[in-house]
Amino acid sequence: MLSDRQKFIFNAVLREFIDTAEPVSSGWLSEHSNLDLSSATIRNELKGLEKEGFLMHPHTSSGCAPTDQGYRIFVDDFLPELILDFEDSDFFIEAKNIDELLSQAVSEIAKLTKNIAIGISPTKKIYYTGIANLLKQPEFKDAKKSSQIVEILEDLPQLLNLFSQVPSDTKSQVTIGGESSQEGIQKCGIIRTLFGPKELQGILAIIGPKRMRYDYNQAILNQFARALESRI
Repeated sequence: MLSDRQKFIFNAVLREFIDTAEPVSSGWLSEHSNLDLSSATIRNELKGLEKEGFLMHPHTSSGCAPTDQGYRIFVDDFLPELILDFEDSDFFIEAKNIDELLSQAVSEIAKLTKNIAIGISPTKKIYYTGIANLLKQPEFKDAKKSSQIVEILEDLPQLLNLFSQVPSDTKSQVTIGGESSQEGIQKCGIIRTLFGPKELQGILAIIGPKRMRYDYNQAILNQFARALESRI
């Protein structure tokens, strides 16, 4: 169980790392986190968070970065549900069927989240876009990592297997890093949302770096899932 001080420090580390992709040092926290604590005191708290498995030191860096376990507790316990309220009718222009609706939805989700957006229709047709968004992130400058993700996107059985790991009794789900058994995707975060009636369900999903904005991206998916359900 984290103390209030540890929660504050952990939250500060996560939010800074999400924004910058750079490890966060005790010195930075002492200067910017509004904690009236010395760098040495903060360093001790960071060591405690490392011991719990929530933070790590990447390479030989003096700063900390979140582990998969750290991201998980952050998503589950630190992020309140975000509800967006925007007019979605402008995103669907003269769509005549579910495939056109889904294609337009995927395009807009990629633009809004700056990640890869995926849609799978009830007839198992795949739409995806936003690979360029992922390639701009420092985590994916390695061509091999990027190509593995593209291979999964272009392989329907692999993609369905990726999403089949989500319990069928939940409409939304977040998978972080090594929580997925799918090779090539373990450097990513995945958010998946279902839409449509149970007998004819489609999938909307986002794939991005583990440090993506889960609350905002989940809210975007939920908004578009509701919009699709109202139109099919």
